[in-house]
Amino acid sequence: MSTPHQALTASGRLYRLLLAGYPPAFRRRYGQEMAQVFHDCARDAHQQRGLTGLIELWIRTLGDLVTTVPREHLAELDTKASGLWNATQQKIERSAIMPWNSGAENHPFTERLAEVLDRRGKMSAHPRTRQGEKGLEFVLVDATESGVSEDITISRADVSEIQLAKGAMRAGVRILLQEAGLTEADVEGVVVAGAFGTYIDLRSAVMIGMLPPLPLDRFQQVGNAAGMGARLALVSTAQRAKAVEIADCAEYIELTNSDEFATEFARAMYLE
Repeated sequence: MSTPHQALTASGRLYRLLLAGYPPAFRRRYGQEMAQVFHDCARDAHQQRGLTGLIELWIRTLGDLVTTVPREHLAELDTKASGLWNATQQKIERSAIMPWNSGAENHPFTERLAEVLDRRGKMSAHPRTRQGEKGLEFVLVDATESGVSEDITISRADVSEIQLAKGAMRAGVRILLQEAGLTEADVEGVVVAGAFGTYIDLRSAVMIGMLPPLPLDRFQQVGNAAGMGARLALVSTAQRAKAVEIADCAEYIELTNSDEFATEFARAMYLE
């Protein structure tokens, strides 16, 4: 039979192993603190209720891990995607890298990126293109200039991920508008939420065709709308009633059932 010390030690080691499921940046920032908190909780639980208390703590902990690990990975992906999106767009917009985009303006990276991508996202030969771990990549900033002692690059795979995200979002918007009998010009306001919506540059998203070509003042970036909505619903009966009202009048559209979705998705993947 294990001693209390052995049970606590084993629990601590197992918890540290499970922390590996979180994104590296999250672990570096919170890992030690989370491990210490778990150790303290495990010690208190064992002192109060013995092995039963420790088991109850693990049940709660595993439930929390199942919820928070995927959430943190999604948050990290949202942040990376929005950063990559802005980096790509800021480097390619207003330049000859997008020869189909009229009204180009001068940009610090214009000469470096001239004629690198076509509308399909294909990366052409250029002195700054090379073969990288993900395939062909373009060197945005040399290691000597980056400030992080390594090259900053955008790969063809990165561009493809942007195109997939762009295609899905824009196609979804078009299908929903068709179902409602409206056009993009009829949209009076767009709420952009989540980590992606917090950090993305709206002008860039509109220019590349991810968001509808509307005046920027029609877009509103609200951050963690789900979290804020939950807090408002907890403290305000009026807000809860409003949430119920919105849910009652909302209509669910299954995009995969639309005959037009595949066509719209393929069309929306082109860089505009």
